[in-house]
Amino acid sequence: EKETKGDRGGEWDGVFERQAFVFSATYKVSKPAAEEEGKGQKGRPEGRRDSRKGAPRADGRREEEKEDEKEVNEYKEWQKGNDGGNKKEKGKKKKRRELQEANMVKLARRLLRMAAKPRVVDATGGVARAVASRVKQVLVKVARNERDQYLSFFLRHNPGRVMVFVNYISVLRRVTAILTSLGVEAHGLHALMQQRARLKALDRFRASENAVLVCSDVAARGLDLEGVAHVVHFDVPQAPDTYTHRAGRASHQPGAPKGYSVLLVDDKDKTSWAKAGEVTRAMKGVQQVRVHSAQYGAGLDKAVAVAQKLVESRFRSDKERASKAWKKRSTEAAEMVDEDDAEEDEGPDPDLAGIKGGTEKRDVEKDREEAMAVRLADLLKTL
Repeated sequence: EKETKGDRGGEWDGVFERQAFVFSATYKVSKPAAEEEGKGQKGRPEGRRDSRKGAPRADGRREEEKEDEKEVNEYKEWQKGNDGGNKKEKGKKKKRRELQEANMVKLARRLLRMAAKPRVVDATGGVARAVASRVKQVLVKVARNERDQYLSFFLRHNPGRVMVFVNYISVLRRVTAILTSLGVEAHGLHALMQQRARLKALDRFRASENAVLVCSDVAARGLDLEGVAHVVHFDVPQAPDTYTHRAGRASHQPGAPKGYSVLLVDDKDKTSWAKAGEVTRAMKGVQQVRVHSAQYGAGLDKAVAVAQKLVESRFRSDKERASKAWKKRSTEAAEMVDEDDAEEDEGPDPDLAGIKGGTEKRDVEKDREEAMAVRLADLLKTL
């Protein structure tokens, strides 16, 4: 490669033996032109400079780099748009939304003629304010197999309309039957009852001043029940919101006397104890009390034990009777004869005289239930 320098104003001429073409030139950039093309912080042009001092070299890729930079900037702007816009735009939207909310509050105050500074009650976050201050909340630590005794003890010493909340329908039926056996006017209410039966139970509960409504969470809200003095949580509610609605039934009317919201929990059961702590964590003034079987009294303890056995025997007899009726209907539909019924029709087998048949067994159970009912009545007279 051979290069020769001409004498024409500093221009360069290139002569090459190889098949290549190189163009180089010296040019001057005026200050306004440099500003238009975009200079650095010290006023230097953006392109690379030649090895000679003050001689910038033309960059043929400058336009391509600008196009690439422009595409990069467009992509960044698009990415910001996907992220929800820049911070300034977010701040403007937030201020605009807050201003709209403030205007809506002012408009509501003006239409409803509210006070300048109304009192706002948060029923979801601040559940402690959702229960009336005249309701005393108590967490009773009692063994699971002694809840029937404590419930009977509480009802005897706290007259008035009481709502007992449970989580399961089977528990509801058992508790209602035990309270009825003990002479308490108890009515059951749950979601699986027919509408007519529900209204009948509610009417009976409203008609008495000392009635007990054993119910599921279906009665925790939406029902107009006046004069409810106390609430007993026989089972720990599943959520804090449910506890709030349950406890809010006690003494909820203005001017009502003081009432109790009693939560029964077995502190030895870790699951129930943790759930009880969760539902009462946000409540204020919850007292914890431990009870013992000696507090109930010997007479009440025996009466509840007899009532439990009596209810268990009646439930077992009802279950056997329902199973027998279903079996009979099934065999009649299939035009078959049940062996047990055939044996009963023919009479007892003389070879099996020592073994009681189905009819004799039911008679024995009936006599036993009558004896327990008489004993229970005698125990209740001594209380």
